[in-house]
Amino acid sequence: MDGDRGVSYGWYDQPDLMHEMMEFVADFTIEVSRPILEKVAPDYIFLNEDMAMKTGPLLSPRTYRTFIFPHMRRLVDFYKSHG
Repeated sequence: MDGDRGVSYGWYDQPDLMHEMMEFVADFTIEVSRPILEKVAPDYIFLNEDMAMKTGPLLSPRTYRTFIFPHMRRLVDFYKSHG
């Protein structure tokens, strides 16, 4: 099964794993960023998610709110707390 299809099924078939993966990505990004933010004050931070194709989104708004948004919110809050 290709990556897009596997992830699409994962949201429904393995929700605990998907939550764990999204949490890991946020935790990893925060911990990698922490030492950098202690030394520099960036003018901006660019976050990118590849959640759509030419024909439309790869997940529904509900799926985004359930699985991605809580971890993205935590990541954005972390960056905001560092100016």
